[in-house]
Amino acid sequence: MPQEGLPFSASLASQRDTLVKKWFDGMVQAYPESTSGFLTREKDPFRNPVGHTLKENLSVLFDGLVGPKDVQSVTPELNDIVRMRAVQDFSAGQAVAFPFLLKKILRRECAADISRDPGAYSDLEARIDSLALLAFDLYMKSRERLFEIKYNEAKRSMFMLQRRQNNSL
Repeated sequence: MPQEGLPFSASLASQRDTLVKKWFDGMVQAYPESTSGFLTREKDPFRNPVGHTLKENLSVLFDGLVGPKDVQSVTPELNDIVRMRAVQDFSAGQAVAFPFLLKKILRRECAADISRDPGAYSDLEARIDSLALLAFDLYMKSRERLFEIKYNEAKRSMFMLQRRQNNSL
């Protein structure tokens, strides 16, 4: 619920837990139904590392976006989410679209706050856009690293195959 009279960032901070939960729920919807149910229900971080990583890091990302710090300050948490999504069955767009999901949630849940202080919301949207661009850069680095690993493994396999073939001659 909007908090009348509070500055925009303070109002968002007061709604933090609700907004982060909606952000998490929106991200989980991108997974198949059986997986999304597990990600939502399973609380054990060792049995559900994906759900745990999302819950913990989305909270930090939210705080970094709403707070006075530079968006770059949440790079480690953003990288945890992006690296995880880079190895899952998502397209590049799907993997890094989650910051934009927060925009939709804010527009829907905080319309009164936004209309009271559109300039502050515009600044927040710019921060979310910066986060999305950073997510894309991190995603590309993760995918490059993944392809390097696959390439090196293919080279190693080819070398071993050639070595066995030469030894059998």
